[in-house]
Amino acid sequence: MNPIEPQTEHVHWQELYQPTESRWQDLIRILVFGLPIAALIFIATSYAYWIVAMHFEGWMPSSINQYSYYVTPLQILIVILLPITAMLIGLNFIFKQVQEFIVNVYQPSENVKLTPLIRRRVLGVPPFPPPLNTIFKYPFVIIKETGLEENHWTRWFGGPAILVIHDGVALYLERGNKFSRVVGPGAPMPLLERYERIKEIIDLRPQTKEGAVEPWTKDGIRIKLTIRAEIQIDTSPEALEKSSKFRYPFDSLAVKAAVEYSSVRLVNGKLQEIAWLEGAWGNITGAVSAFVAGHSLDELFLAPQTENHTNSNHNNHHNTVENIEQILSRRISTQVINGIQTSLQKNGIKISGLQITHFEVPEKVRELRTRYWESIRQKISAQRNSRAEAEHIRSREQAHAEAQRTMLMTITKKLENIDPADLTEPLILSLSGILDQGLDDPIVRPLIAKEAFAVLERMRKLLQERF
Repeated sequence: MNPIEPQTEHVHWQELYQPTESRWQDLIRILVFGLPIAALIFIATSYAYWIVAMHFEGWMPSSINQYSYYVTPLQILIVILLPITAMLIGLNFIFKQVQEFIVNVYQPSENVKLTPLIRRRVLGVPPFPPPLNTIFKYPFVIIKETGLEENHWTRWFGGPAILVIHDGVALYLERGNKFSRVVGPGAPMPLLERYERIKEIIDLRPQTKEGAVEPWTKDGIRIKLTIRAEIQIDTSPEALEKSSKFRYPFDSLAVKAAVEYSSVRLVNGKLQEIAWLEGAWGNITGAVSAFVAGHSLDELFLAPQTENHTNSNHNNHHNTVENIEQILSRRISTQVINGIQTSLQKNGIKISGLQITHFEVPEKVRELRTRYWESIRQKISAQRNSRAEAEHIRSREQAHAEAQRTMLMTITKKLENIDPADLTEPLILSLSGILDQGLDDPIVRPLIAKEAFAVLERMRKLLQERF
């Protein structure tokens, strides 16, 4: 039962070792271990029996009394059973030495019973016919949560044992200090092989992590952000389809990548291994700090004008306020997530959501910035009011021009219907002179509406043609 290559056969990790096959292997192990010992005991006992038979008459007392009646058979029995007694004493001594070695190496807690663990490791559990197979069997280890105590024998000693893994949990197993395989929920229930041990218990459910980070902005101001992130073990489409019957999908390769993504950090002057969740959290906080370092305080907290319903198309130039970010907006969290998602997916991790729930800036800076932001808001408000007033004036002048155009069109139609003979010459000359003077005057022309201007030009042309 040598371990297979994990990367090429990960689909078979769950059923790599079978309890039935393992029991037959235990039987072979018992035979290999016990037959030579039994043969040596048989030879030693036979030799002792032959010695007793050869010297039986010499050992018998000359006179039979009550003392010799009990002592002589006891002497013969001791000689015959001496090899078995020596074997039992030797095995017990070896067992004690093994037990002492395990205690010194692993330092288990006092409530751990080492005798059955050592016996199962050395001899195993051979196959028994029913109903003995329900009595003599591998122990069941039920794992519902990640809170399996660190001193549990499956963590430091290993199998054999049958693992009952609930939905939402996966196990990273090692053989010695080397990766062995990843197992999870579902059938068949995996067997923890005798040389395997549980290295990590991974929670497949979404994990919420919240903490504070204190980055520096581009303009040299240190702020404090409270971040909440939702992180989970990633799942490939193939693994998602295969584990569709589970509430929480299970991807063995993603679990392996997440566990091996763990690193070490300095804690109280000592290097300490950190879990995959802490490693992902460090990646997230680093991305947030890098984003903050690329923006000034105004760019982080003051919303763009377009978000305040200010149309920048009315301006020919772009103010810096129009291109700034807002640290609490969803756009920023999405931008940060997209920036680190690829890196996390390579390590079997995905980030489902990121929120900045709270922020703090220095008191003095907040006061100064509040005044500045208030002036910006007043400026924006003034711009809005001026545009609204301009729109109102434009609408009013447009209505006035429309009235002028209607009146002039009416006059033009009347002139077309009037016989020139009915108009007195002074009136005609006066009207024509007024039109010529008004349309040619550079001061009057801008004051006339565009719609009325065309009508007046038409009237002047009409009068010139008729008179």
